Amino acid sequence: MKPNISIKNIPISSWQYQDLSPWIGEDEENTAWGLLAQAREQVERYKNSGSANVTRLNSAMNEIYEAEGAEYFYAFGSDFDSVSDQEKERVFLAGLINIYRMVGLEPPEILYHPLQSVQGFSDTSPGGDDTVLEIGPGTVRWFDAHGDDHGSGDILYPLPEKEFPAGSFDLRYFNVAFNERQIIFECSLATMSIVNNSPIGLDLPLIDIYIDLNNRPGAGSTKALPGREFFLTTTDAWEYSVVVNGWGARLYRAVAGNGFREIETSISITMSHENSSIQLAISREILRGNPLNWGYIVVIMGNDRERMSSPPEPLEVVSNPKRERVFRGIWVGFAPPPVIDILTPPGTTQSKLLGVYKQRIPISLSAVRAKQ
Repeated sequence: MKPNISIKNIPISSWQYQDLSPWIGEDEENTAWGLLAQAREQVERYKNSGSANVTRLNSAMNEIYEAEGAEYFYAFGSDFDSVSDQEKERVFLAGLINIYRMVGLEPPEILYHPLQSVQGFSDTSPGGDDTVLEIGPGTVRWFDAHGDDHGSGDILYPLPEKEFPAGSFDLRYFNVAFNERQIIFECSLATMSIVNNSPIGLDLPLIDIYIDLNNRPGAGSTKALPGREFFLTTTDAWEYSVVVNGWGARLYRAVAGNGFREIETSISITMSHENSSIQLAISREILRGNPLNWGYIVVIMGNDRERMSSPPEPLEVVSNPKRERVFRGIWVGFAPPPVIDILTPPGTTQSKLLGVYKQRIPISLSAVRAKQ
């Protein structure tokens, strides 16, 4: 029999050093730990509030555990420089943003800025509008709220559930990257499942990206593409629209009288199921100007694979449906428009923008902008 051996002391160390220096000590690392601690404090308050939703609480704690992972803190500071450090930092901050939203709070402004830009660390309470996160030259990204893929809050996913997994229409972020040759629009969803074997692998969503080049009333179209059942504000009228589903991407140009025409051009599509994202690259010969000056309206809908039209039409929402494979509106008598998620601009909420249909008021969407 082997003798029992008691360990009286376990030294504090990392797998590579005899201390915790890879994870703490530098300004970026200390800031990250401070932000994580404050997020966890808000989760604890939510837990003890007496009105916590168990599912939301568990999801928030899972985000906490994920954010505590060594892979993020190795990326902060100068211990282990890597080409993927910026991406890991973005994922870390996006996780903290999700935590606040899961417990019903607005994320603090500090989470929308790179860790290096934070001078010192001070107490930050949740508040302020969602804002733009600029990530280096030639790139801008907006993060969207997590778990808001139910329109104004009254749309249920289609049945059967195995064909429409949770998160399939939940926009995580919208990214615009550009150089002298091309512009790349990227949409990332919470889940990207392969269930219908579409040619490009984007099986369930239909995504519209409306682009306002000039922010001028009277220029462009205020009417969305057919079947959408919403409008754009006059100052955010679109000149171009990119539409993508599992069968390809198309580019449309607004014409006089709120009309449109399709532009014959090649759109390069890159799918990443690992990141649940799709990238659409368009030549700068088509889209000219400075993308940082443009406005963007991003709308997530369901793709109606039974109707192969141009533009593709969204999957309908039916009030009290008795059949499968349609979205289900919970309001008896009339169904909401087929908009499942949008990139919400600062100063409002998705439920306010989309919920006006209950008063028979037309939905009017505004753009997000890098430069206000």
